[in-house]
Amino acid sequence: MTKSQHVYFDGKIDYKIRSGGLLQSKVEILNLHFCDSHDLHLVGNQLEWPPLIWLKHEQHKIGKMKQINIICYKGNLVMLKNICEKLFNGVEINYYNYNLGRTHWYLGDSLSRLNILSKNVTKNLSHKISIGTMRLNRYFLYKFFLKNNIGELYYPSLTDTSLKTFENQIIKTTRLRESHCKLFHAKRLFQDSKSLSQKTFNESYVKILQSCYINVVSTIMYPNIWTQCGDEKLFDTILCKTIPLIIGSSAKANLEMMDSLGFRPYKGLILENDNKLNHLERYSSLLYDNLHFLSNMENLKELYESNIDVIEHNFKVLVDTDWEKQHEKQFNMLPNCIKENTGKYSPPESNLPVII
Repeated sequence: MTKSQHVYFDGKIDYKIRSGGLLQSKVEILNLHFCDSHDLHLVGNQLEWPPLIWLKHEQHKIGKMKQINIICYKGNLVMLKNICEKLFNGVEINYYNYNLGRTHWYLGDSLSRLNILSKNVTKNLSHKISIGTMRLNRYFLYKFFLKNNIGELYYPSLTDTSLKTFENQIIKTTRLRESHCKLFHAKRLFQDSKSLSQKTFNESYVKILQSCYINVVSTIMYPNIWTQCGDEKLFDTILCKTIPLIIGSSAKANLEMMDSLGFRPYKGLILENDNKLNHLERYSSLLYDNLHFLSNMENLKELYESNIDVIEHNFKVLVDTDWEKQHEKQFNMLPNCIKENTGKYSPPESNLPVII
């Protein structure tokens, strides 16, 4: 009987480097489930992706296997398949697109707020951005807003350790040399933010987002080989008929705008640097290239008017698509040996509530 092993890259994976490694003995088929392991780590002067480091580290063992199956639960990881074909010459590499396995949760979360939105809203705000958890790209966004004294940005406090970590990552990985920030206290959008549940906060925030022309969407940072990823921050923006400028994700996030799910990129934004591979230099370029929109209401109104067709199209795709049906369709196309091991990412049974 052929021995297979399933490895789940879900953000909690233990590579067991000090205890012989993650791989079992005599495995012939390796199934790699990419669910949520997106974090980038500073290695030397580069932000590296641990799963790719692990694949290279275990190249000798994996190279002896017969088959590798890559199952992608959100976005697109075809580039990883190409890398594996070069790393593991002679091993059969299969790629399975299950990008709604995780993404349909985010879609369902945003759509749960559809009925609380106001029917008739007049756009009267440039932007009002709220940061929940401070991450590297969000700290970078904070520095940009502080330096250029624009708009409304709300954020949590920052510890001395986090401040030093972020600054070290900026210095090591970029040629950007801006002044360091001092420690700052939280500036929250709602006075009682600490006592608000995530559900209540999101419901309150989308009502404000409806009145904004643009939203700087600081999604989680992904390796550049993991494209087309989005979360509730992006989908809330589309739901509110607001233009998103993505400062996060991977290269070409704005240029592609998750077109694999039917969405269209927005017009008029300056995106010539959206394909830069260095994450922070890409964010810096995107922000400064579009500063004339973020800092000038008249420019922003013109941008918005030129995008009415895209705004309406993306809203309809989000609201009218039966995402659960599409999710089940993707799931049913997976081989049985993979279906049986998707766990919590498989479609819910008919007697369970559907997330949508």
